[in-house]
Amino acid sequence: MKSTKNKLLILSDWYLPAVKAGGPVRSVVAIVEILKPYFEISVLTSDRDIGDVAPYKDVITDSWLEKEGFRIKYLSPAKIKGEISNELKLDYSKIYLNSFFSFNFAIQVLWQLDKVRRKSVVLAPRGMLAEGALGVKPFKKSLFLIAAKLFRVYDFITWHASTQLEKDEILSIFPNAKIETLRNLSLVKIQNSIERKPSNNIIKLVTVARISPVKNLLFLIDVFSKLRCHSQLDIIGPIEDERYYSECSELVTSKALNVNFLGSIDNSKIAERFDKYDLFILPTLGENFGHSILEALASCLPVLISDRTSWNQVSSVNAGKVISLKNPQDWVNWIEQFAKKSDIEVKEFRIGAQNLALEVTRQKDLSKEYLRMFS
Repeated sequence: MKSTKNKLLILSDWYLPAVKAGGPVRSVVAIVEILKPYFEISVLTSDRDIGDVAPYKDVITDSWLEKEGFRIKYLSPAKIKGEISNELKLDYSKIYLNSFFSFNFAIQVLWQLDKVRRKSVVLAPRGMLAEGALGVKPFKKSLFLIAAKLFRVYDFITWHASTQLEKDEILSIFPNAKIETLRNLSLVKIQNSIERKPSNNIIKLVTVARISPVKNLLFLIDVFSKLRCHSQLDIIGPIEDERYYSECSELVTSKALNVNFLGSIDNSKIAERFDKYDLFILPTLGENFGHSILEALASCLPVLISDRTSWNQVSSVNAGKVISLKNPQDWVNWIEQFAKKSDIEVKEFRIGAQNLALEVTRQKDLSKEYLRMFS
């Protein structure tokens, strides 16, 4: 029997089993899981994780694979352009682009569609229009934005902003943009780790982030180097920028710091890993949503983050602290104060973290808004 559901095509550089690509993967996986009862969903993605030269093991490429409630095709590099072009000729009611600067899975797509078809496109920039992100390779990105506005490539699409901040970032570049502001869906599970005791005689810090300038890890390592309390810092995430990683590594080595680069960890094991730490820390220059922040909160782990995210309520609900990046010493002082807190005080932070995660993950009404956006 022929399906009566509307057809939704999702294009994303990465999808499961990708580990290193971070938040954008978790965002699009949640969309698929929440919407698959209501849409006939097809996903086009690449056949390898970010930065990898080899495809996923045991994944069939360049053929449609039927999954539970949707289908997916993992494209090899040689087939990406042709397969996407062929799929765009078919009758999809909506096309969702999970990136702004991706050439294969966003830019090329829009150039192929006429004005009428572009009206069916929903594009999520995933933080790529944030000031911090645009500051990485700025000349190349500025030239592209000039060309995009000149040729009015984005005039007819719908934008999906995850936060009011991201909406403002889009409007600063495309003043007439049609924007839907919907917080990211999440499949994160709330843990019951409130009773975990603080580490004895050492404060264990953790961050989950790609090693790239926008995550501001040099700032973090510099802050860590100034701590007088006994401390440990673990950095979980893939190396995206080799030069930046070298700078970070050299700083750690030169100061003989207790800092560990752990590489990527499967997202399904993050909650278990978080149970080993006292504080999550992320001095990011800009976040689209901050899945790692939510995952820390869901593990009852207090967070110390910059004011460049959408999580500014963290301080007011006693789930951690938001601090400006203007003065690194403020970060040092807060960590040292946190390290001196009693077990009862730390437990209050962990309760605050869990409560905030519970509030954010109540998404029944949010799911309805996603249905409306794609209908």
